[in-house]
Amino acid sequence: MEKERIGLDTPLPLPCGVTLPNRLGKSAMTEGCADHLGRATESHERVYRVWGQSGTELLITGNIQ
Repeated sequence: MEKERIGLDTPLPLPCGVTLPNRLGKSAMTEGCADHLGRATESHERVYRVWGQSGTELLITGNIQ
């Protein structure tokens, strides 16, 4: 029996009941945008705006305080 192929543009139902329109995601990573005290900067705002407008439905952040 052949398995059905699921494309990246296929909706992804999550256990919490939310369904993401596609299966594209960006994992947490080091952006290198923080200031010398480790605080978020305008650079963070810019990169997250770009990622938010990219069509990627799941953006996982890390180390945001």
